[in-house]
Amino acid sequence: MPHPLQHHPKGAPGSPKAIKNGCTCPVVDNGHGKGYYVAEDGVPVYVVLTLCKIHGESALPLSEADLAKANPLPNRVSDNAKESDS
Repeated sequence: MPHPLQHHPKGAPGSPKAIKNGCTCPVVDNGHGKGYYVAEDGVPVYVVLTLCKIHGESALPLSEADLAKANPLPNRVSDNAKESDS
């Protein structure tokens, strides 16, 4: 399952696209947008600055429309939550 920030409409944290859009998250730490490291489940982990206007606290959570545009796959977190509610 991809991380929502991996396919952010303005670029993943530290990626060239995100930097052009005003991202202030670390570039090298985020592997130029590939992530700080990849977790055991294959999902990249990012270093995000709280004050980044694209990825920080003021920018999140992404709207459902932004998530749908960025990630056409189903939101597995929501799917898992629905299953556990049953």
